[in-house]
Amino acid sequence: MQENILKAIEQAEQLTKGTASINLKGKKYLMVKDRINIFRKMFGFDYGMTTEILVNTPERIVMKATITNKDGFVIANGHAEEVRNSGVNIASAIENGESSAWGRCLANLGLHGTEIASADELNAALEKNIKINNEIEQKQKAVKKDPPEKKQVQKINDKFVSYEDAGSLTYDQWIKGKYDQVTKDLYHVEDFNKWHYENYKTGIHLYKAGNEKQKVMIETIFKNFKTFKENAVQQGRNK
Repeated sequence: MQENILKAIEQAEQLTKGTASINLKGKKYLMVKDRINIFRKMFGFDYGMTTEILVNTPERIVMKATITNKDGFVIANGHAEEVRNSGVNIASAIENGESSAWGRCLANLGLHGTEIASADELNAALEKNIKINNEIEQKQKAVKKDPPEKKQVQKINDKFVSYEDAGSLTYDQWIKGKYDQVTKDLYHVEDFNKWHYENYKTGIHLYKAGNEKQKVMIETIFKNFKTFKENAVQQGRNK
């Protein structure tokens, strides 16, 4: 089994050096889904990974992930904390906490490439900092009333889209699963282009009509989309 661990670590390092890693600020990070793929490929059902909720309050969630062998011996574990009522955690704090705990646990097993933090964790941390900075700026500015609603809006990518073309989905219908789609499910450039075509108009419409928390979440989705698509283009991930 030790030999399999060494092989898994080697695969993670090779994958990080290739096109699967995410380059953020000059450092390469391996995504959680890639760590899980290596884990299952190398260990099958010899090792298992479980998660448990340690803290679950209206303010925050703390998760723990544990890898054990068939005898129940703990091989590695990892923890993650998510703050509720902020960005995508308004709707998906437990899901994000679980993914982050998986990433830390697999990193402690050795599946981290060149950086312990996963691309998912680092990106979430960056988004939290952006959210905090935005809140500080808003508090420093005088409260302004929203301008009258117009038939044309300009919010994302400097393109105008009419409400009539935006579709009739509600915010709750549209937002479900969008964060995971952008940060975990999309891989090839063509996938990103298709997602943009299917979601761009509705996203703008809902941004204009939404409250402050909804706007923050939609902004987060599109900022993540831009970052992850740029990485796909730079790495030449075409079908």
